[in-house]
Amino acid sequence: MPSPRIAVIGAGLAGIACASRLQLEFGIPAVLFEKSRGRGGRCATKRTVDGLLIDHGAQYFTIRDPLFSSIVHQACGDALLPINAPITSPDGTPIPGEPRWYHRDGNSRLARDLGPDLDVRSATEISRIEPLGHSWLVNDEPFDAVVSTAPLPQSFRILGLSSPPPAYIPCLTLILSLNGPPTGRAASQYAVRDRSGPLEWSACENHKLTRIASDRTVIVSQASEAFSRAFLEADPVVWGAALTDLTARTWNLNPADVIERVTHRWRYARIASPATLPTLPPGTFFAGDATSASRVESAWLSGHETAARVAAFLTKAQAADPAPAIP
Repeated sequence: MPSPRIAVIGAGLAGIACASRLQLEFGIPAVLFEKSRGRGGRCATKRTVDGLLIDHGAQYFTIRDPLFSSIVHQACGDALLPINAPITSPDGTPIPGEPRWYHRDGNSRLARDLGPDLDVRSATEISRIEPLGHSWLVNDEPFDAVVSTAPLPQSFRILGLSSPPPAYIPCLTLILSLNGPPTGRAASQYAVRDRSGPLEWSACENHKLTRIASDRTVIVSQASEAFSRAFLEADPVVWGAALTDLTARTWNLNPADVIERVTHRWRYARIASPATLPTLPPGTFFAGDATSASRVESAWLSGHETAARVAAFLTKAQAADPAPAIP
């Protein structure tokens, strides 16, 4: 009997976890459709023309869950590294917290290490799926079930849901590359967090070993919710200049040392509050951190758990109708 066909929309951590478990534990192959050229979702890493690796999405990740800990350590091995320099408030007071981790080869590499042998169709955007009897058409291909891991506003549209999706918080991000090695605050501190100002987070990527050349300093800054909402549709030149000024003041940088300035708009950076999903059409599923917390491991765990629900659905559907799966 032919194996069921599963479509997973999005090759971020949730999609990778779902497809990987379906394949390895349940023997069910899945096709991942990813609108970007690479995988990883918000675990995004920029590689510059001169070989620098810069995380401009998730800056680091936690490892709280025992299952995620076991899987990620096994998959990444010695490429999994801790960030040892402190995160502080603007006045330099250390902010306590649990261990913070990163991937030596870029946080986007997590997705590849956690799902190395998956069928990923990159640069393929799915805007809508269509029912076809008891199956679904995705890009004119029939699938027995569909899992969307896209942000909820996009997932609602893909799955044909009419109810309004939960609110997301945007984030405007700036990457500053400067001449010279880190000095002053940047030499000893990994990041500055200020939940009360327009620059909520800024971090020195040099504290991720082997990433940045010794004669360069790279700072990644992420604006507050208020700033990001106010400038979300504005010209990046405008808000990029404002974030440059805020970053320079926070880290006592000389603007004349700036070599390159890159901006990125994260429209769906994180969910405003954990979402409760409406009833989804039979054979469709959602996976992602929107139903729990905006963390890397939360996204992975959601995808991992969703794979079991997909497998249970297929088993129940086959018991009710033992007709062959889609050939």
